[in-house]
Amino acid sequence: PEAGPDLLACLQHTDIRVCKESIRSLAKIGGREAETAIINVLHGNNSVLFSQAIASLGGMKSRKALAELMYIVCSGDLFLKNLPLKIDALGAIAMIGDRQAVPTLTKILASRHILARSRWDQLKIAIAGCLARLGDIRALPILKKKASGSAELGRACTEAVETIERMRGEQYGGA
Repeated sequence: PEAGPDLLACLQHTDIRVCKESIRSLAKIGGREAETAIINVLHGNNSVLFSQAIASLGGMKSRKALAELMYIVCSGDLFLKNLPLKIDALGAIAMIGDRQAVPTLTKILASRHILARSRWDQLKIAIAGCLARLGDIRALPILKKKASGSAELGRACTEAVETIERMRGEQYGGA
């Protein structure tokens, strides 16, 4: 913890490797100051650090970062040029495990897109995986509806439904 101030200073270093390692180290140390500093990286201009910051916030199970992560997932990106970043954010949301994200994620899953359809399907597959890990039964209706579709998205939604139902069964003492 006493290295915190020096690690915070390293976030401004010109070498990206130093910045990434600083983010990783701050995440391992933890605490409010480290969490805030890593969230602030997402507000910065250095997009090369975003993926590391997202992964670190997920690893820290930072509920404070949920709004920022949801903003990344929901931000307007018609052609999904930031798809990898959105998928990283969904992974972090799943690691955090906060079910507040479920209503918004189900709306995105239910939406239709004509442009860049295969990229939207990739995002929706990642959303189905996130919803499965969150295990919230509120996601079941849209997941079941999308499961009837074909291809990868249908399979991902089927697996998500099975996972949530299995988790629910285990929660209530089932097999």
